[in-house]
Amino acid sequence: MNSWLGQKGITTTTEGYNYIAMIDDVYLYTGVTSVGSDDSNVGFILVNQRTKEAKFYAVTGATERSAMSSAQGAVQHLNYTSTFPILLNISDQPTYFMALKDSAQLVKMYAMVNVADYQITATGTSVAQCQANYEALLADNGYEVTDPVEGEGEDTQDDAAVSGTIAEIRSAVIDGNTVLYFNLGEEPFYAVKASACPEAILFDVGDTVTITYKTGDGAILTASKVE
Repeated sequence: MNSWLGQKGITTTTEGYNYIAMIDDVYLYTGVTSVGSDDSNVGFILVNQRTKEAKFYAVTGATERSAMSSAQGAVQHLNYTSTFPILLNISDQPTYFMALKDSAQLVKMYAMVNVADYQITATGTSVAQCQANYEALLADNGYEVTDPVEGEGEDTQDDAAVSGTIAEIRSAVIDGNTVLYFNLGEEPFYAVKASACPEAILFDVGDTVTITYKTGDGAILTASKVE
């Protein structure tokens, strides 16, 4: 009776979903919200696409659609539309990241929306500018902002760049940070933190990219930028 009338404590998945690749598995993720009219999530569900195992993570915050509306509202005078968001960890804050497109479906800007407080919304014409604006808003609202690449500047290796077509993409979560691994057809893999280069998440196999990385030996080299 409660599921039909009072609906106390009844939840449902949000409208929309996305995918996260971790190690050798792909997970579907979607938000969970109350059945009644609500603009907030009570958490997220990750479903392993191979084993079908599902796990619920209690993370209270805005729904994906609310975050998209908040991002579009920040540039409402331009009439841009938002893509479905990707969930990132920015300065230890769950953050929705999305592109903003014009009527021709061309990416014109980027937006970051804090999951816990979607009033904290930042935009920028580049990902770097968007992240800088977002972290400035976090600091203004009393959140501690951490350098996503802190300590990496001490590396004495020189920067180099390589261009090619992406042959393979892998990802893993290491110490709470999403790391993407790009292969251009032969060793090495180039590893870049999603928090340091959020636009890297937008690339697919077959895309032509230029990767800036630290020179060295080994099957995996650390990259700082993928364009």
